[in-house]
Amino acid sequence: MTETRIRAPMRSMTILTVVCALAILASARVAAAQAGPRPGMIDGVVTDSALVPLADATVSFLGSALRVVTGPNGRFRLRDMKPGEYVLLVRRIGFEAVSFSVQLSPGDTVRPSFSLQRAKTTLDTVKVQGQQFAPAIAEFESRRKLGFGHFVTQAEIEKRNVAGLSDLLAAVPSVRMEGAWPTARRMYPLKSCPFVVYIDGVKLPVGEIDNIAMPKELAGIEVYSGAATIPLQYKPTSGSFCGVILLWTRVGS
Repeated sequence: MTETRIRAPMRSMTILTVVCALAILASARVAAAQAGPRPGMIDGVVTDSALVPLADATVSFLGSALRVVTGPNGRFRLRDMKPGEYVLLVRRIGFEAVSFSVQLSPGDTVRPSFSLQRAKTTLDTVKVQGQQFAPAIAEFESRRKLGFGHFVTQAEIEKRNVAGLSDLLAAVPSVRMEGAWPTARRMYPLKSCPFVVYIDGVKLPVGEIDNIAMPKELAGIEVYSGAATIPLQYKPTSGSFCGVILLWTRVGS
């Protein structure tokens, strides 16, 4: 009888300990689920065409104000990044800019590598009359005077005061949007084939339109919905397309 009385409380304590442990584990799992997906990391490197690391290259994350600069070894690193798709624009003085799309999974690390080509050093003579503009916007203004495309100026962008780039482009008659902001939106000309998008003269990978840039970052937009009106230097050399959109940022201009 005495032995039985001793073992019964011990058995009860063991069961209680197991129950508490399971409760703690369940609470931890609930807390982890409420915290959302685990953040990831982007660990990249920028080099020249000979794979020599490039310091002081600027890496912009389109659609956000996030920008980083490479160190002496050409590397950049961003921790605690939310999972999702990112469009990166890499620029350095003396080199051609490039863009790249990365998909970051929960808890993952992506290691993109960018190889920049040296920019052409020969420049054409440019004559500017009247009001002076930065090179990118001077290009925008000269084409706006010809009137072959649809143009949205910085003043118009500020006046519309919309949250997403897709809302700006949805007002262009030749652009058709699918989806709703702030979820994924993709744009098409009326013929239902894709636009090719450039930002500050750099061709972008295909992605959600609101991941490219925020309206407050833009100094001008050009939309060409027909191949005949597209400026020669921006006509894609391959692939199926119906139009071109040129975005000019205030930083790039």
